Formats: sequence, C-alpha cells, structure tokens
Amino acid sequence: MLEISSLNVAYGRVQVLFDVSISVGQGELVTVIGANGAGKTTLLLTVSGVLRSIGGEITFDGDRIDRLRPHEIVGMGLGHVPQGKELFPAMTVLENLEMGAHLVKEQDEYQHRLARAFDFFPRLSERARQRAGTLSGGEQQMLAIARALMGNPRLLLLDEPSAGLAPIIVDQLAEIILDMNEQGLTVLLVEQNAFLALEIAKKAYVMESGLVVESGDTAVVRKSDLVRRAYLGI
Repeated sequence: MLEISSLNVAYGRVQVLFDVSISVGQGELVTVIGANGAGKTTLLLTVSGVLRSIGGEITFDGDRIDRLRPHEIVGMGLGHVPQGKELFPAMTVLENLEMGAHLVKEQDEYQHRLARAFDFFPRLSERARQRAGTLSGGEQQMLAIARALMGNPRLLLLDEPSAGLAPIIVDQLAEIILDMNEQGLTVLLVEQNAFLALEIAKKAYVMESGLVVESGDTAVVRKSDLVRRAYLGI
C-alpha cells in the first residue's frame, strides 16, 4: 500500500533522512522505532506532504504522492495523527471531529463516521460538548486519533501516540490500535516506546540519525543486539 524508496529529506542545507526505504502492505501494522532526533517525525511529515523530499519516491496504492499537497494526499485515503495531537483546544470534542470530516458532504456518511469514532472511543461520546483543551492527556490523544478516523483513511500514520501518557492509558490505546488494525485499517506507527511498538506490530524498522539500521519481522528485530541494548535495555 505504501512504498517509500530511497527517501532523502533536508531542512535547508541540513540533510536529516538518508535513503530511507520502508514498505507497508495493505492490512499491516508496521512500526518505526528510534530515539528522539532519529528522523521518525520527519518521515511521517514527508509521507503526508507537509515536507518535501530532495530525493527518492513515495507511492500510495501505486500512485506517486511525494509531489502532492497534503489535502490531496488526505483525499486519497491517508490519515495522519501528528505528534503533540494538534487539536483545537477552544473547540468542543464534536467540533474537532467535524474538522476531521471536512471532505464529507452527505449527512448520513458523516453520522456513520461519527458513530464509528465513538465506537472506538466511547469516552469521547460522553464528552462531546466539552472543550478539547479541558480533556485529560489520554482523552486528547483519543480525540486526535478519532479526528483522523473521521477522514475515513485506509492508511493511518500515528506519531508517538503513547508520549506523556500513564501506562494504563498506553495499554488502552494499544488495544484500540490493534482493534482498528484487525478491522482492516492499515497502520504505520512511529514510537519511542519500543516495548509497546514491538508488542503490537508485525513488522518493524529501526531508525538512527536519519538511517534505517534494522528491519524485519518484530520477532526478529526484538532479538537483535542493537534493539536489545539501545531500546529494550536487556
């Protein structure tokens, strides 16, 4: 579904991604792990069109997207939950969800997507009229994911969904991500929490300093000396 081939990205004269190649098949849950500064967020921003590459190619369902604008990529069925959530804090939960469905024209379709979002995150239904800025950190992360789901993506990019959350909330989010994937949603998960990422994903890539340094099935990656030493502490 998603093919990233020899991707190079720079901020001005400073190159930050170097020949990165990643493949995500339809229905897969794939993770990219690595420390801060490894280039994980830059990778997702480039896939979703916020940043432009200086070399390489990105295709989605066989169509090249690395020169398209973000709204065009969203319209093709790719959703992005950014690091830091990027909610509208003064707007209600429901209004934030409506922003995620801005391309929907028919009321029946909107209601269908809203019901689906509330099925995954029933707590948001209880807080539909509450301002997003007053939600807990876990609830805000739920809202950020639900807003992306309102766009009815076929591929969801998740950037550090566990960051700053209590362990019990992280476990709840992990279950929801797995549930979404089992219901057919393809997921590319970027995470510093290697334990979480390698537990729920089937395939993993490890990034360091803008390079992919390890890749393969998570069971294999988990056993590599690099991952055990640097990310799992064992």
